[in-house]
Formats: sequence, structure tokens, C-alpha cells
Amino acid sequence: MKKIFNWLMLPLMMLLGSCAQEEIVFDHEQPAFETKEGMILLEVIVPSSTKADDVIYISGAFNGGDEAAAENVMWHLEKSTTIDKKWGIYLDPSTFVDGKTLADGYRFISAREGEERTAKNEAVNRTENPAPGTRANIYLSYWNLFFYVAPEIEHDGPVLYVDNKTSWDALALYAWGDAEAFGGWPGMQPTGEIVIDGTTWTYFDLGEANRGLNLNLIFNNNGAGSQLGDYNVTLDKDEYFLVITDEGVEVANSIPSHEGTIRVYVDNQAGWEAIALYQWGDVNDLGGGWPGVQPAGTAKIAGVEYTYFEYAIADVEGLGQNLIFNNNGGGIQTGDMPVTFSADVVDHFYLIYGEKDCVVIEDPFNREPVGGDEGGEGETPGEGENPGEGGCGCDCEGCKDCTGGSTEEPEVPAGPVPVVFYVQNNTPWTPTYLYAWGTELPEIFGGWPGTALENNVTCGGVAYSRVETTATAYDLEYHPIMNNGTGGEGGQYDTPAVTLAQYNFIVAGETAAEIGTAPALKVYVDDQTGWDAIAMYSWGDINDVVGGWPGAACTTETVDGKEYKVFEIPAEGFGTTCKLIFNNNGGGTQHGDYTITADRDHFLTVTAEGVTPIE
Repeated sequence: MKKIFNWLMLPLMMLLGSCAQEEIVFDHEQPAFETKEGMILLEVIVPSSTKADDVIYISGAFNGGDEAAAENVMWHLEKSTTIDKKWGIYLDPSTFVDGKTLADGYRFISAREGEERTAKNEAVNRTENPAPGTRANIYLSYWNLFFYVAPEIEHDGPVLYVDNKTSWDALALYAWGDAEAFGGWPGMQPTGEIVIDGTTWTYFDLGEANRGLNLNLIFNNNGAGSQLGDYNVTLDKDEYFLVITDEGVEVANSIPSHEGTIRVYVDNQAGWEAIALYQWGDVNDLGGGWPGVQPAGTAKIAGVEYTYFEYAIADVEGLGQNLIFNNNGGGIQTGDMPVTFSADVVDHFYLIYGEKDCVVIEDPFNREPVGGDEGGEGETPGEGENPGEGGCGCDCEGCKDCTGGSTEEPEVPAGPVPVVFYVQNNTPWTPTYLYAWGTELPEIFGGWPGTALENNVTCGGVAYSRVETTATAYDLEYHPIMNNGTGGEGGQYDTPAVTLAQYNFIVAGETAAEIGTAPALKVYVDDQTGWDAIAMYSWGDINDVVGGWPGAACTTETVDGKEYKVFEIPAEGFGTTCKLIFNNNGGGTQHGDYTITADRDHFLTVTAEGVTPIE
């Protein structure tokens, strides 16, 4: 698999106390073919869109050019059986024509996708000329098809695409119903033809003036005596796809064929400028580390333009995976979409809408509406809907696999709810007590002098006494009193009144106190991974709370004589559920989720195998 290393990260990684860098050899840089005496071995890393059954050949002055190279299998590349996207060819200089060598120029051509092009869509002329008996790695940026933009066709109103499988020599379309919309018998002639995903479609522009009409369509051989029965349709969509045979008319359920692969199709209505697909599950980083694989292509199915990702059946058969669509690592991602791959189901369809909501499309030819008309762009499900497996039936922000589930403010439970006080105790008393009184629930810490404080947690490296009580509701006013157990002059003082929230903070000084706010927290890591670098990503109640993938970088601190790598969770994440993913700074290795409640500092050991708490 092809992994891209960001060389700009090297100085940062060194500053973060990472281990000494070792030379990194990526999978695609490993040899895929053995060298042969007297032969030049070219190992070619092809663009990700390249299909396994493509024909790729080398063309140049040394072998007679494009036509000669295309026809002679001597100049065709062989696909590696061990390294995906790597192809190879052995060249015997004794077979070169007209005294030419590779130094006279050459390029690679895909029979399916055209000549190779640079990232700026410029022609390629290679002159590298390796010696016989050696190997050379060659990287191709793009095929010509990547830059091809199909000409825009301006249609008049709804368009009817017809896959004509009749035996007729001619085709016409008549309509009756709300109007004789296409003129008298035999009706209108086809507007034109277009090839979509290898299928030639005859299309009829049905006219903007006819939009909304209910019509009975009659396909016929241009009035020569053959016709099909009525096909009823209301012209309330932009595109229709039908198949006609000598026997009748049916909706076109045409999905492009693809031998030996599984495709994941996605209708990207979220407006993302780029899209990638990451997988974890039975196999983490399937196809590559975050943000995952790039699209293999696009396909128009039942009038919808899909982007698709492609995997060899042999690589994914039987795997239980979680799919995460994302805007190519730009900070927006869907929740996990679970799927089990099987050779029995080779096409999977998904819709991304809103900002990052995702649902399964059960039937691409009979799609259920999502918040309105079928396939409505940018729409969200209606109230109370459950649009599909792994989807989000709400309008919430930042939910993961619909964990939010509602846009309404959460209700306070009728029974007791936890109310927690954090006290930073700088009083002169040992022990120190916390007492509180209020009109609704007097003495929530018990009778005088209240509860004894003990520094039992740290938050952001600062010691706190964490005291948990119960109350029947939030938003009640209480009056805490710090005291030494006996009270009286010099032995107690009132703090400012507190309006109860789930988490409440008091900074208690020698003679007075103030109401505090939630602090940032620290995750202390005993790093035993052996990775060159380590980062921490977090998702959950707040996605990207420590930053987008691969997450936060670390600092170092020494606690009780031991050095830790330290990651910070900002104050906005206090009290939330965080699913931590430790990874080698986006280099392709990561652990599964490790869930914490961010209500205190956490000490963890992270090894190459997993994560465990330090008690």
C-alpha cells in the first residue's frame, strides 16, 4: 500500500522527544520482482485508479512507439502478485530498435485510461536509463483519464435515458395522458446518444414545459408497426433510466460490472471538495492509514453520480469492517459505518448529507427520501426518522453514529443526578471540611462540619479534592462554607454562592475562596510502543477535541521520578466521554478506541499491543 510521509513533520517530531529516526521503507518501495542478468528491471508504482485487469505498456523510440508497443506483449507490464499497485517489466537492450536506448525518451500508457501525465497535466517524457542487471522504481502521477472532463450537455427539461435492447431499426417515443406531449404518432425522435459507464444510452429531452405532467409513454419503431405497451410516469424528476426490449419496459437496474472486486459507492451530498475512505475492524488501516484510500472512479447509476472505492474480493472477503468517510483528512468525517464484506454482495451504497451524516442506501434504484424528495441534496432526515444502519436521524452537531439522537436540550433526570465538587484546597487547616446549605436540599454534604476534603485527583497536574453528592436537579443555589471542623472565628469562611451544575469548582485560599472553572486535563503516557512518534486523537461527545487527525502532539513531564509523554485535553472537553486513539503520528499504525471520562487526569501505559491504565 502507498503511504505518504510528510517530511515537514520531521522537525516537529524531533522536538517532541521522539525516538531517533530510522530509514523508513514503504511497502511499495520493497522489491516486487527479481533482477535478471542482462535485463533492465523497471518496477512501476501506478496511480490508484488503475484496475487489475488493465493493460499497461511502455512506449518510446527504443521500441517503435505507441502502436508497436500496444500490439507486442513484449512491452506490456506484469502486475505484481505481492505488492498492490506495483507493476514490472524486464527490458532486454538487445531488442531495442534503431540503436535507441531509454535515454532517448519513453513513457507508460494504460489501455483503459490513456497516457501517463504529470500532476500539472503535462506530457511525460522519461529519460532514466538504468544499467542492465539493475532495478529502478518509477512513480506515475496520473493517467490522462484523471483530467478528462466530459462535455456538458444542456437538456430541455427532464431527460429519459433508454437502454435500447429491441430488435428495431428505429426508435420513437409517443406520449398521451395529460397532453399529447411529444406530438402526434409516432411521437418524437431521440435527442441523442451518450455512453455512461460503458453503456450506450439513447436519450430524449422531454421538455421543460412538460414537467409535472402524468404521461403514458409508448415506445415504437418509428411508426413501422411495432410498439410496446403503455409505461406510466409523472415527470417530477430530472432523469429517468429505462431498459426496453421486444417484450416490454422496465426500470434500468444497471450497475457497472467489475470482475473480482467489491465496490463501495458514496453519493456525496455534503459538498466536500475531496473524499477518502478509511477502514478499521478485523483489519485496521485496510488499504492504508488515515485518511484512507482515494476514490477509484465515478459512476452514474439511476441518474445519480456516485464516487466509488474498490477492493479486491480476495483482500476483504469475510472481514467485519468499520467504514469512515472523510474529506481527505481535512477535519470532517462520518461516524463508523459497519459492514461485513462478502463475495455475494459486491456493491455497497452510502449517502453523505448535511455536514457529515451518513446512511446506507438499501436500493440505489428505489431510494428512500431523506428529509424530502428522493436524493434531495443537502437535506436532513425529518423528525423521528431513522434513515438507516449507522446513520443519524437527528439534526445534532458532532454526533458519532447517532449517539446524540436529538436536537432538544437534554432533560434533567427525575431521580438523583450526580453533582460533583472539585476543591483546590489551599486553606491552612488539616483536615479541611466542606459544608453547604441551601433552601431546596439543606446540608448536601451532611450535617456540620460537612465532608472532610482529601486530595484524591489531579486535573491538569494540580491536586483537587473531588467530592460527589446527589441532588434532584441542577440550577439550585447553595452556600458552601470552608471550615476546620469546629468553626468559629478564624476557623471558617463563606465561599461565594454556587448555582449547582454537574461539575462545580472552588479555589479555596487561606482566608477566602472564589468560584473556579473547569481546567484542562492531562493524559500521562508511559510510552512503550517503540514507535518513532506518538500522537493522541480523540472523538466522542466532542469530535476532534484535541485537534484533527492524527491528534495532539505530546510534551514530557516527570512525575514521582518517572518521565511521561503528556497530552492535553482542553477545558471544553471536561466531563465528556473521550475515545482516545493512540497512533504513530499518522504514519499508519494505531490502536482501537480507549474510552475515558475526562473528569480527571489519566495515567496510561501504551505498548505496541494496546493501552492499559496505571493504577
